[in-house]
Amino acid sequence: MKYDLREIIIESCKKGTELQAEDGSMPAGQNYTYGEEETPVQNTANWAKSFFCAYDLSRDEKFLNSAERCYDYLLSREARPRGETFFCRKEGRDKCNGVIGQGTVIDSLVTGSEYFEDKGLCDVARDVFSKIPFDRKRKLWRRTEVDGRDIGVDNTLNHQISFASSIVGLSEREKRARLELEIFLDGLEDNMEVRKNGRIKHLVKQRSFVGK
Repeated sequence: MKYDLREIIIESCKKGTELQAEDGSMPAGQNYTYGEEETPVQNTANWAKSFFCAYDLSRDEKFLNSAERCYDYLLSREARPRGETFFCRKEGRDKCNGVIGQGTVIDSLVTGSEYFEDKGLCDVARDVFSKIPFDRKRKLWRRTEVDGRDIGVDNTLNHQISFASSIVGLSEREKRARLELEIFLDGLEDNMEVRKNGRIKHLVKQRSFVGK
């Protein structure tokens, strides 16, 4: 049987509703590079946005209900146990999963606030964003662990770029997010370069203040 993209999204999300746990969480994944065990947080945030897409295509209320349950989990103590950043990774270098883990949830919360006209979701996104420092010298965001500790700049450039894209929606409402996004984009010429052969070289780890 052939499906068009609309049908693929709707059918996938129907299966997703069957996978959702009682607490609203979706099955956890693994870090795609290192196979490190993750919590359900990032997958749940991503599924919420998928459910919105399926709702837009079908107008089936069950997808909105599943998205709402996703946020029940994301706002729970399990997802954010210390009231600081979200608990995204069980093993690996950190439990916050760099800035990419936090960006995934921030983006989903802002999207959810638009669908549910719930400013509370956006307030949580603002609160988590406020806990992630920005290094103006390096023009990069720093990592904040789930217990609130500043554990240094996230030196993976694609994490930084992903985080930047994740806060675009927030930047329309939050002045600090908009300003930092502009500084980050201006700083890309220092943190990456395009070689003559077309390859993109990440320079973040090579700069003189690595580790500071």
